[in-house]
Amino acid sequence: MDKKIKNAPGSRAVLYARVSTEEQAGKDHFSIEAQLHEMRDYASEKGWSIVGEFVDEGESGTKRDRPQLNAALSVTQKKGCDIFLAHELSRLSRSVYHTLDIFDKLGQLQVGFASVKDPEFDFSDPSKRFFLTIMAAINEYYIHLLRQHTSKSKRERSRQGLYNASIAPPGYALSGDAKKPAVINEEEAPIIRLVFESYASGRYSDQDIADMLNQKGYHTRAGRRFTKDGISEILTSVYYVGKVSYTQAGNAREIYDGQHQAIISEDLWEKCQDVRSSRRHLSRAVQKKYRNYLLSTLAVCDVCGRTLRAQGAAAGSYYREMSYERGYIDCPHQKTGVRAELLEQQVHELIKYIQLPEDWIKEVADQAGDENEMINLRRQRDRIEAERRRLQQMRIEGDFDDNMDVYQEELDRIRRESLVLPTNDQIESLKVTAKTIGDLYQIWESADSGDQRDLLRLMLREVRVDVPNGRITSIAPLAVFVPIFRKLPMLFEYDFGYFLPLWNEVTFPSVEQLPVVDERLADSPTLPFFDINPLVPQTEIRNTPAIAEALKFFGKKGNTKVVQIIQDYTTAFPMDFRKWHGAHGYTMTLDEFLAQPEASVDVAISQFILRESEMLDAILSKITPGGVWYFNEVLPVDFPGHWLYHAMPAAWAWVKKNTLSLHTFYNHLQAECNEIKIKRHVYSQSISHETAVDVLRRNPRVVQSVSEEALAPAIARVSELGPLTSEFKIIEGWAKKKQR
Repeated sequence: MDKKIKNAPGSRAVLYARVSTEEQAGKDHFSIEAQLHEMRDYASEKGWSIVGEFVDEGESGTKRDRPQLNAALSVTQKKGCDIFLAHELSRLSRSVYHTLDIFDKLGQLQVGFASVKDPEFDFSDPSKRFFLTIMAAINEYYIHLLRQHTSKSKRERSRQGLYNASIAPPGYALSGDAKKPAVINEEEAPIIRLVFESYASGRYSDQDIADMLNQKGYHTRAGRRFTKDGISEILTSVYYVGKVSYTQAGNAREIYDGQHQAIISEDLWEKCQDVRSSRRHLSRAVQKKYRNYLLSTLAVCDVCGRTLRAQGAAAGSYYREMSYERGYIDCPHQKTGVRAELLEQQVHELIKYIQLPEDWIKEVADQAGDENEMINLRRQRDRIEAERRRLQQMRIEGDFDDNMDVYQEELDRIRRESLVLPTNDQIESLKVTAKTIGDLYQIWESADSGDQRDLLRLMLREVRVDVPNGRITSIAPLAVFVPIFRKLPMLFEYDFGYFLPLWNEVTFPSVEQLPVVDERLADSPTLPFFDINPLVPQTEIRNTPAIAEALKFFGKKGNTKVVQIIQDYTTAFPMDFRKWHGAHGYTMTLDEFLAQPEASVDVAISQFILRESEMLDAILSKITPGGVWYFNEVLPVDFPGHWLYHAMPAAWAWVKKNTLSLHTFYNHLQAECNEIKIKRHVYSQSISHETAVDVLRRNPRVVQSVSEEALAPAIARVSELGPLTSEFKIIEGWAKKKQR
């Protein structure tokens, strides 16, 4: 099989553009639109389809951690594209280390890189990798020179009492002459004075002041609401008292007299600094009541993988998905939250059902070992690290160019061995823990919330959360605890070091219990997971609410073409358009729908038709600009605890590699749609062993994709499994196509 990086016509490309703050201010400011325009033309010439466009504005090329660069790379990580296209290499990075790090990741994922300004550049050709290194080195050399000259000039400007940034701080406006100081903005200055006067009273926090300004109808220069961080920045800036500051990396801040006019007096400034200092030293008894969040730093979104923020509000305490606030737009659950009490109750239930083996302390002691075993542990770590370096060198030298699968398998093996070996710190912590823990649940019940949080951090490194449904979906213990967690019957290890709680006696309102399946399932595109779509109304109704919502989403009146795609064994959604004047409904097979002219359908309705991302693009191409696609889809990688994966581990390996995740699916939609609403419905259903065997023997889609050799052992394993109670999830969504 040819494993070379794909760059043929029909490949999927993500576009990445960047412009820094300095470049935005200059006359040749590397216009984002200009970059995107040239990249779109370049992709069109190559015959590539664009699956996403990611733009970082005001971000330096020396920073590796950029919101939209990370989002673009996450698409490559999920195998959502074949080509990473930038305008030129300097847009990607101005650091040798960061550039080569990014290219190393793209190479491992077999994702190609292309640059509009370097059309002949081909990273899949080993002979040109040296050229990449030279280009990256030139970019880094340039930025180091720029840093040196910029830092010298900025320091000198500060000494002269002049402001360095290209945008004046709130309350001021640039004079138009770089050699003259900024002048007071008479519209903004009263807001700045109000901020300092309010804070000096000692009655308001940064958040209180932000809320007060927002309630008064004030807004920032960019038209946004004031935030706590924005108020903190104002209150700590010496600029408002007539000073300028300069800070070089690693050095103390230097403060000089400014040429500009102060907005507040030195007396008011000092009062505010005294309040700030006293607040920092208040004891917790004097401050507002402090709340311990059990999953603080541990809880992550199970779609995008980013840490959830624990925060309190007037309505209660929450864990919130903060991707949008952090500059990312790639998570369908952005701006959502889950009540802290709901997740923490699940933690309590989880601890209750974790019954550690009676001999677990001995197992801990065996792992901790004596000094000789500690020496042996260090030797094993050194050996694994040497293997990793040798493998990387072989890849650089081209030994794996014709078979990257072997390289990836070896790298995965090394990573697995590394994860199994606990660190010295973990072993020492475990020794201490082993002396005190006998019955985990008894200790948990008697501990206060702070100790409970610390105990979780001692054992776990991550807790994945389905945020909108308010459920813990998996836990990942620290490496040293992995062997112990494998002994717990109520946990299923679906991936190395990731455990799915089997909530045998715990149910949640967000999970709908379906009737037990003990009869032959109908042939359906959703087998082996379920046969009947529970989202199709089972009662007599004229029009399905979801279709009514799609029409509202469309928003236009008059002649509206609504097409429902019907497959064999698929029950149609009821459609009645008497309340929707001008709307006309049609039903078609998938082939008939794909034969429709481009952009000819206003509202498309489908159930379980996706097999690959290309089908997604084909569906969207038939929808008019501003049109809506309502869909029900099953993403097999979204429910790793299904009985199929217990019986046939090869099926789980296949879906991880070959099917879309919700994260990838959402980002594909974003390339063509600007309004997307997604719900994830969770169902629990038991199935008899006989019915499960029948499903396997009928060889449905996922099963037939796995080798035939895996089928017989899977059928035999079904009878060995306990009760076959599984979860499956249906993604319901409405996507409105962009107006071009």
